Formats: sequence, structure tokens, C-alpha cells
Amino acid sequence: MKFPSLPVTSHQGATLNFDRLQQELNVPWKPVLALGYEHGWKELEAGRLPEYRKDILGNVELQGIVSAGESGKSAFTLPVGYRPLTVRKAFIVQANGNTGIITVESTGVVVPLNLGGEVTVYTYLDAVRFSVT
Repeated sequence: MKFPSLPVTSHQGATLNFDRLQQELNVPWKPVLALGYEHGWKELEAGRLPEYRKDILGNVELQGIVSAGESGKSAFTLPVGYRPLTVRKAFIVQANGNTGIITVESTGVVVPLNLGGEVTVYTYLDAVRFSVT
């Protein structure tokens, strides 16, 4: 899922496109695999790799697909600096063709929950975006 990029106009009348600016600054994605998976979660074979990054405005974004884990149990933990400051964040996502919820705790724990069953074949991370500033 790609977030819409709205042009931003400065007080001097210059217009910036957030996606283009971020692309030009080359904000890199980091693999979730390096963080380690928990409770049976893993990368979807031949799928889009789970990744995370912090954008130029201080928002953390996730993308990719995790699979085969226990619904409602932690999939991985984001490192310090990539965690919500105080409250749990929840996001509506697609899981096994059903509705799912991903929560991100202030401890960095990422928990996918498939509302359609106990075992999740796949869960999209693309809707997850939150501020850490």
C-alpha cells in the first residue's frame, strides 16, 4: 500500500512532493529478518520481504508480508528509536484475505492478529505508519 503524496506548499510558495523528496534523499529500508522473528512468524516465501524505516519526518513505516505465525502473538520487536513513544498503535490490515489488526507497543513489539482464525498464512504490513517524535 502506498500512501498518497500531497504536495506541500511552503510559506514562500515553493511546492514539495513528499514521496519525491524522500526518494531523492534515499531513505533506506531495513530488513526485519535482522531483528529476529518470534512465535513462528517468518517471511512469506517468494513474497515481499518485511522491512522497516524511519522517514524524513520521523515516521516509522513497515512494508512487506509476514506469514505462518500464531495470530495474536508477537512477530518481531522494533529497535529503540523505531517505537511509538507512549501508547499502543493499532492498524487495520489484510490477513489471509480477512481483516486483521497489527498493534505496535511502546516496547516495539509488533503483534499481528487475524480476525478470521488462529493461524495466519500471511499478513500485510504496508498500512503500518506512525510517528516517533
